[in-house]
Amino acid sequence: MSKSTKSGTTLTGSALFYVRPDTAYRMVIEEDPQYDNNTPMPYDVIEFSGTDRFKYAYAILRDRFGNFAGFSTRDATHSLKMGDIYLFWQFSV
Repeated sequence: MSKSTKSGTTLTGSALFYVRPDTAYRMVIEEDPQYDNNTPMPYDVIEFSGTDRFKYAYAILRDRFGNFAGFSTRDATHSLKMGDIYLFWQFSV
């Protein structure tokens, strides 16, 4: 940001803000644990090709504004075998 004064001097400055997330409001199942702090990336459909044997999904907790609020901590692990494909998933509340 910059501002010119009457004397012609230009003043510049910057500020760094840290947005602290609110408490976890919802869990979003996402494909990549390298999450975007402010943009949920829901994993709506998990597609398997003929060569895929494993796919992973991650439970990301987000606040009511969509900010990252943590990873799931209380795990309930489930699995399902469909032919040669194994599905594993974890959910938390």
